Amino acid sequence: MAAKHEKKMKRINTRLISMLLCACLLIAGAVVAFLDAERPEVLTWRRVFQTLGLGGVSDVDAPMQVHVLDVGKADCILVRCEDKNILIDSGYYDAGDQILNYLNYLQVDALDMAVVTHPDADHTGSMAKILSEIHTDRLLLTRPPQDLSGYADSYRTLLNKVREMETEVIYAAVDDSFEFGDLYVYVLSPARRYDSENDNSIVLRMEYLDTSYLFMGDAEEMAEREICRSFPEIASDFIKIGHHGSATSTTAMLLDAVKPRYAAISVGEDNSNLPKEEVLERLSEREIEFYRTDFDGTCVFYSDGETIAVKIEEE
Repeated sequence: MAAKHEKKMKRINTRLISMLLCACLLIAGAVVAFLDAERPEVLTWRRVFQTLGLGGVSDVDAPMQVHVLDVGKADCILVRCEDKNILIDSGYYDAGDQILNYLNYLQVDALDMAVVTHPDADHTGSMAKILSEIHTDRLLLTRPPQDLSGYADSYRTLLNKVREMETEVIYAAVDDSFEFGDLYVYVLSPARRYDSENDNSIVLRMEYLDTSYLFMGDAEEMAEREICRSFPEIASDFIKIGHHGSATSTTAMLLDAVKPRYAAISVGEDNSNLPKEEVLERLSEREIEFYRTDFDGTCVFYSDGETIAVKIEEE
């Protein structure tokens, strides 16, 4: 009799859990539909699952991988090369669980390097949380100013966190380089202290065998001009578009110097209406194949060291 009762209770509990999950999905769908009322073409179940913290992942089998995570109008990029892992930025604080789930799915239990390109909340948001959960050998960031009063809380939290960690902290300088097996990482910017915090972004170029990758952070025209002047041989197969596709970045001068085949725009819907049409036109005019996380979801650019291919979450 007791065994029958126990089985009955298990069935009831299972049904209740299923009903609650369905209710959560319906509520999440309604919320996303309300938020995306003006853009129904991008309303997908992917967005519903992300609302619940269940965002999808894109796994590939290749020695070199660049994962541009869909974290809204923010940046988070995971570079995997052979057995090495580098995380560039960490989205807003709310993206922390999503990023950790993604890393866990890919069995990334340690980072060889984490990079904070600059102090804005959409780049530093969950880095302190991630560093608390995943061992990280070194952290690359720009040297912080003495007065932090105008900076994001997440940035100040990160600086406090690293003081109590064993992670090696490196303040980026132009011409710094790092070697991770066959992957070479070079710091191209900032060359000096700019008035714009966006221009102070760490800009990285990576080389893996015959392929190359450029990560622009939020760098704008002034930093781009300096990079092109200092590094005339900057041609790269891939570029992570600067500042989420803002008109103040991704100048014609930069694109003509880089000559990328692929581009990724990490972007989400907000009042800025990014990416800007003029940026998309510059890319299209040069026949650059571009992907954007608000339409394509998480994008993975992967390579055998000779050619690059792309896998997107919406496929």
